[in-house]
Amino acid sequence: QTPNPKPQPHNYKYYFNIYIINYMKSGCCPEGSHVYLNDNYISKGLIKNILSKDIYEIGDNEKVIILISDIFGFSGGRIRFIADYISNIGYTVILPDFFNNNPWPKEKPFNDGLKEWIIEQGFETKIIFIENLINELKKQGKTKFGFISFCWGSWLGWKYISLKNIIKIDFCINLHPS
Repeated sequence: QTPNPKPQPHNYKYYFNIYIINYMKSGCCPEGSHVYLNDNYISKGLIKNILSKDIYEIGDNEKVIILISDIFGFSGGRIRFIADYISNIGYTVILPDFFNNNPWPKEKPFNDGLKEWIIEQGFETKIIFIENLINELKKQGKTKFGFISFCWGSWLGWKYISLKNIIKIDFCINLHPS
């Protein structure tokens, strides 16, 4: 029998698989947590397309907070309210649509394929997108960058900041469950 390969430092694929296998055995969110938080809020920002991906953007400051959504995506729940609120205290807020308009369906139960759906999302292209997005924002005069991420987005936020040779992020706040 061949032994398991020794994990390489910052091998996010390896650690993601360990996460999926161990953490999600009993499900992603704690029993009794809310599924999709409906909100009748009317957002104030703009949908733009940057690097072939839709983003929600609000605010005009050199300090940028990149919001990384939960599994319900950049239109789900109260995420745009949070973006607008943060921009009101003096930040540019960028909320990418990492699921390309195909988030986890709000009516679908977590025990109906969520683990497989999360694995299908992958992270490689999302990590590359974040790096390219930050480079693009620097060209626009943005100077400081941080993450606030929720649920699934927390994993992406931590993975990004754990990689070497990646653009420096000034802070990362992760919230789970969102």
